[in-house]
Amino acid sequence: MLVAMVADLRDQGKSVDEVKAWVLENRLTINQWFFSADLTHYFRRGRISRSSAFFGNMLHICPLMAMNPEGKLIPRNKVRGKSKVTKRLINIMEESAIKGKAYDGYCYLATSDDFRTANKVKDEIEAYFHKLKGKVIINSIGAVIGCIQGQERQHFFFQRHKR
Repeated sequence: MLVAMVADLRDQGKSVDEVKAWVLENRLTINQWFFSADLTHYFRRGRISRSSAFFGNMLHICPLMAMNPEGKLIPRNKVRGKSKVTKRLINIMEESAIKGKAYDGYCYLATSDDFRTANKVKDEIEAYFHKLKGKVIINSIGAVIGCIQGQERQHFFFQRHKR
């Protein structure tokens, strides 16, 4: 996402120094949120207990997490069901994105193996945010990250207000 934004600056005729200054000032405004629909891998990696994984999966709990500026995962919410977690992500984007519902920047989704859900999330984002720069782009999380982190993960990227 940051590379696409830098390419836009280049296309606008900005100098290398102007682009560098912009990147240094805005690099921490890229927001990354994600959810996972399967808690089994959190149990296997020792992050949650067996009973938490069992009952969480039974109740369709989708943990909603974000990355902090230091690159650490921060649990934010526990949402019940994929459709509710998608709505929560859209609310978060509206609350924190530059210009709120009128956000006109890029938005990316990345999925580990659930393209059906990713396409549904994409359609909902595009229906809600009418001024996006182009369409929501769906990418695949690579095998290494997918294997390390578990299955059925959806990542959500957009630019937020500076803090």
